[in-house]
Amino acid sequence: MDDETQAEFPYAKATIIYVAALSLLAAIVLLGFLIVREQHTRITHDAALINAAGRQRMLAQRMVRDVLAMEASSLAVDRTKARSSLQDTYQRWRMGHERLLQGEAGLGGDIFRVPANQEKRAEFQEKFEGFQAAIQIVVQGNGSVPENLGERCDAYVSDMESLLFEIQRDSEARSMTVSWMLQVIVGLALLLIATEGVFVFRPLIVGLRGSFGKLREAHERVQHELSARMQAEQERDVLKGLLPICAGCKRIRDDEGQWQPVEMYIEERSEARFSHGLCRECIRRLYPERADAILAKIDEQDVSESSH
Repeated sequence: MDDETQAEFPYAKATIIYVAALSLLAAIVLLGFLIVREQHTRITHDAALINAAGRQRMLAQRMVRDVLAMEASSLAVDRTKARSSLQDTYQRWRMGHERLLQGEAGLGGDIFRVPANQEKRAEFQEKFEGFQAAIQIVVQGNGSVPENLGERCDAYVSDMESLLFEIQRDSEARSMTVSWMLQVIVGLALLLIATEGVFVFRPLIVGLRGSFGKLREAHERVQHELSARMQAEQERDVLKGLLPICAGCKRIRDDEGQWQPVEMYIEERSEARFSHGLCRECIRRLYPERADAILAKIDEQDVSESSH
């Protein structure tokens, strides 16, 4: 690829832009992953918190049923069994309440982490303590069953459902926000890919196409020149056609009308080169007195060379 083609398209700059675009796309994907992971963790914690709160509501209702079973039973064995179940349920219910307030491991936060629930904290604690005081009277056997036990249980359960509703609404709002953010991230990623295709890949392809076109033209030009040169070499190495030669001086007339010696004409048009000497007839004609001695010496040299 020649310098002119490189000047037409900035390959180094395109490479930097390409790497930067890929890095930005990777950052966007990583951001989306972190957002989804954080939301998944929050949903998992909310689910655990909702399950724990629902369990508290169920235990509260079970304690009321145990109290009613104790009052309705006429057998001491059944009352003892109901009281034992009530005491066990009460301990589980009280420990579960502490977990909801303190946000132990696995819950991902307490039930009052939602701003709307923080305003209801004092009221909920009051309902819990009122219901707990009524249950303790029955559990400890310090008196008869309070008449408003059912009302206190309903008030506690109602507040618990209100707290759960706020948590669920907050979780849904978070999910909607994350969904919107993911849509924005996907849109940005698609926009980045489209922009990269238009401003990076398209000029790169156009530049490469132009470079390949120039390389093809250069290759064809070299092939043509090489073919012409080879043809000229072949024409130069082969003497053909009718050659005009002088009957007197034996010179040959070239294409320009100039008369040249035979040796020069052939050497210019072939790879042949001439070395001058005398044949036997010319030796006898030019040197008749010494011809026999010269020819004898030539024969001795030929015999010596052939023996080697």
